[in-house]
Amino acid sequence: MQYGNAKSWLERKKADHEQHLGRLQREKETNKETEASILSEERSLIKIRESLQAEEANVQASEGQVAILENQLSAFATDL
Repeated sequence: MQYGNAKSWLERKKADHEQHLGRLQREKETNKETEASILSEERSLIKIRESLQAEEANVQASEGQVAILENQLSAFATDL
């Protein structure tokens, strides 16, 4: 009788182990998908940051040009 109980216990443990391995494998696959998604989002954020920096540089350049034009207009107004 003990052999039968031990065998039954061992089979349950084996089934539990296989179930845990299956769950672990699914979690690994989910992690791979999540990591791929994170990498994609990070690449998108990098592109957005680069675009923002370029736009900020354009704004600063434009503000510099506006300041120069304002000074020129002010000088012309004074000359008149």
